[in-house]
Amino acid sequence: MKTILNILRSRYLQNTLFVFLLLVVYIFYNYYEILFLKPQGIHFIRQTDSLSFVLGYYKYGMNFFEPKGLNLINSGGKAVSEFPILYYTTACLYFIFGEKEFILRLLNISIVSMGFFFLFKLIRNFLQDVFYAFLFTFLFLSSTILIYYTNNFLPDASALGFSLMAWYYFYKFLSTKEKKKLILSFFFFTMSSLLKVTFFINPIAAFLTLFYLIFITKKLTQTRFVLLLFAGSLLINLLWIAFVIYYNKSNGEYYLTNIRPIWRLSSHSIYDVWDHISNYWYTKYYFQTTIHLMTTISVLGVIFIRKIKIKMLIPAILLALGSLIYILLFYEMFKDHDYYFITLLPTIIFIVIASFSGIQIKYPKLISHFTVRLILLFICLLSLNYSKKKLDQRYSTNIKSSISYVLNGFEDYLSELGVGEFSKVIVVKDISRNGSLYMLKRQGWILNDFAELNKATISKYVKLGAEYLVLTDKTKAQNLLKFGQIIGEKNGVTVIKLLDTN
Repeated sequence: MKTILNILRSRYLQNTLFVFLLLVVYIFYNYYEILFLKPQGIHFIRQTDSLSFVLGYYKYGMNFFEPKGLNLINSGGKAVSEFPILYYTTACLYFIFGEKEFILRLLNISIVSMGFFFLFKLIRNFLQDVFYAFLFTFLFLSSTILIYYTNNFLPDASALGFSLMAWYYFYKFLSTKEKKKLILSFFFFTMSSLLKVTFFINPIAAFLTLFYLIFITKKLTQTRFVLLLFAGSLLINLLWIAFVIYYNKSNGEYYLTNIRPIWRLSSHSIYDVWDHISNYWYTKYYFQTTIHLMTTISVLGVIFIRKIKIKMLIPAILLALGSLIYILLFYEMFKDHDYYFITLLPTIIFIVIASFSGIQIKYPKLISHFTVRLILLFICLLSLNYSKKKLDQRYSTNIKSSISYVLNGFEDYLSELGVGEFSKVIVVKDISRNGSLYMLKRQGWILNDFAELNKATISKYVKLGAEYLVLTDKTKAQNLLKFGQIIGEKNGVTVIKLLDTN
């Protein structure tokens, strides 16, 4: 062990080894196969929402501040959620490499990988122990939820990646006092919170930490500079939130722009959410032994709190308070949306690392003992293996939208039938907002049930430009011949060319 550690004293070699091990872990997780999969699995609906934004730019206009999806229930499909920089970048790359869905997945993987690379360097600086830097970085990475959304289409994992980069440069500023480091820090903080506004917990914690260091300990003097950077980040986020609210209200609201606080729920609903968290999602957050380890370290951190350096303790406490507020404000969303857990990861990381540093200072010989290192390494490996099994389950248990199977490859079939790529369609039935439309790669409308299909509905959509009706149940087709002519049937799906019903 000592020989290996001596070899690893080169920072360049350590960084190279980290990148190599990260690639090994990604291969272990079968990322090279998942990368090229169609949207599927848990939250298929939200995945196709993201990809629809990409297609909205790519096919229907590259105006950055006019994001749109495929569902025309809003004016021209116009809708917005998070800052669409990832979707816009992906659309730009479509023009170069073609319409390749893996591009968005690869963007997310790249950002998260950079974030964890910077986390590795940050933990190494905190603990001054490269072994524990490797161990804790991969331990934090081993969340099933995180590894699932890292190689996916949602922006939450990328928001985490940017946040970890920001914290690295934040501490580089504290050690070097170089203003450009703090500029970089708040740039990444801003990017993170634009992708997911709840990540603004992090720049608030960073700002309050700087406030403490400036006014309480007098260790920093750049008061105006710090205030300017934080105010700039806050202003950019407020302007974006205002734009989101205005844009969605002007075109029809769909995406969540309001809080879902615990105090608006009944006691039964509160219990129901907690039941989902503790009895279902709990096993997806981390390997249970990993959770027990992190909890034990955190409890010991409280006991040895005086041993923790103030520059680590203050952010840990502030992030903990911010996360508590976040949970209370969005409590209802934790029932069905596992990716809301990702926002809590910076808090978990800071609490665990700060606590471990206190234990390390209190018991340096124990922490450096070969047996302790071996036990923790074993837990880390088990945790990575556990998350691999859970990830495999997500892609093998058919937790997928049936519409993704029914309409898979149907885009080309529509083209064979003469349905133009810019023709508007009505799909019946689908519970998602953009799922079936994305599989068809066309704009249009979705009806959730055949009961909604009648002359008035057809007439309304025909006036709005609907040309074709796509039925996912061919047994209903004969009843709808009065609306048009059947032009194709495949895999139980019927395509009807609509006539003017007036």
